[in-house]
Amino acid sequence: MSEEKKTESEGNGGSQEHERVSSRQDQARERIRQAVHDQQDALAAQQRAVQSASDAFLAEQELAEQEKKGLSAEEVARGQKAAGESRRTFLKISTGVIAGAAIASVIQVPMYDGLVSARNKDVHTLQGSLSQANSQVAQLQSQVATLQTRVSTTTGFLTLSTSERAVGEAIVETIIPSDSSGPGAKEAGALYFIDRQLAGDYGHSANMFMEGPFIETGQTGPITVGEITYSGGSPKVRVGAGTRYQYPLTMREYWRTGLAALEAYANSAFGGNFETLKSSQQMQILQDLWNNIPPDFGNIVPEDFAYELTFMTWCGFLMDPLYGGNQNMVGWTYTGYTGVNQGNAYGEGLTQAQLMVADKFTRLQPASLGQYQNPQSGSSNSSSASGQQSSSNSTTTSQSSGSSGSSSQASGSSSSQGSSSSSQSSGGA
Repeated sequence: MSEEKKTESEGNGGSQEHERVSSRQDQARERIRQAVHDQQDALAAQQRAVQSASDAFLAEQELAEQEKKGLSAEEVARGQKAAGESRRTFLKISTGVIAGAAIASVIQVPMYDGLVSARNKDVHTLQGSLSQANSQVAQLQSQVATLQTRVSTTTGFLTLSTSERAVGEAIVETIIPSDSSGPGAKEAGALYFIDRQLAGDYGHSANMFMEGPFIETGQTGPITVGEITYSGGSPKVRVGAGTRYQYPLTMREYWRTGLAALEAYANSAFGGNFETLKSSQQMQILQDLWNNIPPDFGNIVPEDFAYELTFMTWCGFLMDPLYGGNQNMVGWTYTGYTGVNQGNAYGEGLTQAQLMVADKFTRLQPASLGQYQNPQSGSSNSSSASGQQSSSNSTTTSQSSGSSGSSSQASGSSSSQGSSSSSQSSGGA
């Protein structure tokens, strides 16, 4: 075959192939048009069926309604004709919109198929994350429930009587009330702290010299102590100082006497027990104690007892929760104190050096000594707690010792009160 005939044959073959492809495309387009046409016919038939059913239902309802009203058959027919036109117009418009949306969705589904698949994957991913978060929340709620059970079973009263608890709770709530800025001493369990201190060394005056004579401060002379006369009387000692406590009472007896005297004064001044009075009256009573107004206070200087009430309430609000108060560390949260958290008690990953040179202030969540002793009972884990102790080295040890020391001082009422225990040997003379 010559080259010229070969070229002509190839050209005819290509033209025929092109015609076959075009024919198949035309056939495909025709099938698509026919499918859309058939779908439109089906939707139109469905519209007519819906319209007929709706008309029949509405006509039946209207006929029953009109018959109830006593209208004649002719009047009912005229009303149905007028109402039917309005209903048909409404149905045509609404079903037309629905049909158009349905046809559009059939044609456009292939275009959105990929997008829908991607969105479904996103939804599945989010659902997985949500399930994981819900699992974590359930776990945390279980831990909280366990802690609440532990608190409720370990915060019973050891020393205070029922009546003492009632007045004591009202006193601590008056001194540090709960308001918009946060929980107060009552919510912090300050009375639990006081009760435990009264049951321990503090209540037994174990760190105090309790042999007389006991000489009241600020007496004018001359006074005789034993066989010695002091022309200048007894020295004036500030409230809360060590040698100020001059009573032949253990701290437990001191509190029992003081609370009973406070209740007696509340009844004489305002006609009711302290816990039943208005908050303004309760505040006034505490102010009267500070001003030594009650004439008879069980042989206790009212100002001394007011100091002890205030000091121990603040101790219960701010001490480590290990000692019964400051529950949920509300006192530390309120004041911004971090306890023994030096930067990594909860896995924050902050070293003391980073915190010292940081440009921005970082508020750390407070941590208790109890969490280091029993990591499972708190939010911090054993690894972060031990890591924190190793990273902070002597500083953490120092702070822990400081907290423990402060608590020991609280057990003796205060650092000043603690010093009063030993310096009391002179009896104030």
